[in-house]
Amino acid sequence: MKILIASHNDDVTSMYVDIASGNGHTTILPKSRNYQEVVDLLSSNPDRVLMDVNYGKPGTEDATPILEVVNAMRTKGYDITSKLLGVTGRDDFAENLTKTQQIPAAAKTDITRLFAFLA
Repeated sequence: MKILIASHNDDVTSMYVDIASGNGHTTILPKSRNYQEVVDLLSSNPDRVLMDVNYGKPGTEDATPILEVVNAMRTKGYDITSKLLGVTGRDDFAENLTKTQQIPAAAKTDITRLFAFLA
């Protein structure tokens, strides 16, 4: 399985890569901190996408990055409910995205959900 991982924290990225690789998966990593590159990398047909909901805009509540990626995934026919997980440092932000935008999202502290997504 190929997993596209877009986190603006290098230590967190390394942890995600280690978990995915440990489960036998290949990882795809953007070279920049720009969500447009994540959209472009969808052409590599990843099986799953794990990304910071505010990728490239750390510390903000700007959901534009995940919304743009969701739109691109839907255009390509992805089922975002099983192929995407947005992560954020704030439980309330994750809950709001899930309830109001129907975007699968989890807090970075939800280790069980993160491990399951990378399994």
